[in-house]
Amino acid sequence: MKIAFLPLDDRPSSVDYIEYLGRISGIEIEILKSLALVETSFSHVDAAVLALDRWIYGGLVESRIFEQSFEAAFEKLDQLKIILDAHPIPVYAYSILMRQAPSAFSEEEALLADKIKEASIERSRRFKWENEVVDLNSSPVEKFSEVISTAPEDLWNQYLSARKRNHAVNQRAITLVAENRNVFLAIPLDDLTEEGLNQKEKKILEDRILHEKLQDRTQIFPGTDETGLLLLVRAVLEKERIIPRVFPVYDSSDPDQFRLKYEDCKLTELVSLQLKAIGAILENESKNADFFLFVHVPQENQIDVPLNPALKYSDEWIHQLKFHLAEGIPCALADLRYANGSDKLFMRYLSQEIDFSKLLSFSAWNTSANALGIVLSHAILRWFFLRRTSVKSLFENERGGELIGDSEEAHLEFMYLRLLEDWLYQAEIRPELTFKLRSEKRSTMNLPLDLKLRCENDVAQKLRDLSEQYLKDFSCKMSVEKVAFPWNRLFDIRIELRKRTF
Repeated sequence: MKIAFLPLDDRPSSVDYIEYLGRISGIEIEILKSLALVETSFSHVDAAVLALDRWIYGGLVESRIFEQSFEAAFEKLDQLKIILDAHPIPVYAYSILMRQAPSAFSEEEALLADKIKEASIERSRRFKWENEVVDLNSSPVEKFSEVISTAPEDLWNQYLSARKRNHAVNQRAITLVAENRNVFLAIPLDDLTEEGLNQKEKKILEDRILHEKLQDRTQIFPGTDETGLLLLVRAVLEKERIIPRVFPVYDSSDPDQFRLKYEDCKLTELVSLQLKAIGAILENESKNADFFLFVHVPQENQIDVPLNPALKYSDEWIHQLKFHLAEGIPCALADLRYANGSDKLFMRYLSQEIDFSKLLSFSAWNTSANALGIVLSHAILRWFFLRRTSVKSLFENERGGELIGDSEEAHLEFMYLRLLEDWLYQAEIRPELTFKLRSEKRSTMNLPLDLKLRCENDVAQKLRDLSEQYLKDFSCKMSVEKVAFPWNRLFDIRIELRKRTF
């Protein structure tokens, strides 16, 4: 099986993760690094996963600004329709419902973005509808005027234009699904708040999907960065006609009692929506499950990973996880207590109780939707490879041993990278580094070159030291070669590994 994949942008989460999942699953993935390669790839692949925001605007950041006109955006979508009509292969596309705030690459821009977000919420309270398109020209209420008084008027107008254009593009993407039965469309909700223009747009799109009876080929759910991974898994499962059954185990009797920070739904609903997007089944009976999804849940209304967390965990839940792993029962672990990083004290304790390399997958990256999507995608493709490929059948062909070795190596490397980034970097190192730079009045969002290089070297060494302390099962085989901040800010990090030689 071969799948063409057009990534959202060039971040590790968009490209590197996909490359690892391809190796883990034994599936050949052709990552399209140029838009010109999309049509040519369709002649020799079995399916395609396409980020429409990359195809139309150039990427995620570009989708949040109004450089691409309405006409140019519609023309790009029309061009894609011609390609899809000419090449009848399964296509799994996604088009993002824009978040409240524009992108920010400095502290000053972040403040303005917060103002825009507040203004969007206020404007949504005066929301009007005109031919199922957001009316962005209604007169603002007095409070709204106060909110945007400190934000440049041209920035606000650009933001509104981008929202209206993107909403119209999402409408046209739904039309594309209605006209081409080979297309499955996901509309991920980027950092969805409980109020705002994005909620109004979501309702319009949901009503349209329901009215045209496209629920089986169009789905709206929270998230963004993980969507390409979910659709990749869906493409594999539909091609192989396999439906995995997943049983979630939460470390709380009421996993929905606290609010997620960047999603507008309950945690159990988020799990259900992502499994549906993948094409898996949420199993209610543990005896029927193909694997168990262990979820460390928020124990207060979810916040970003704090500098000094409190240790809270369930002995019974950890005992159950230990028992399953000891019995060889497949298990995945999602650490969702905090957003943007692991619960570090919990992970330190857990490192003494279980062997992380025995897990199907792990993540705590970014939002709950992002982390959960990574965990499920990795787990299902790992399970898929182990289920579909027996050692005997592999060694009956010349590539058997090579496939086993590469899949196992990729699985362990990706597990190690998730533990390094999601736990050791995002929870142990980044909060302290952020605090230090801010106390020195240095930017964490637009690093000057000298500071960037120094931080990269310091972080690499700290990762090596912490890995030796907590992850010896991995660090004895692999080590951190170097670290880079590809977007010149502390949040996005690329970690390169090298094998240890003896």
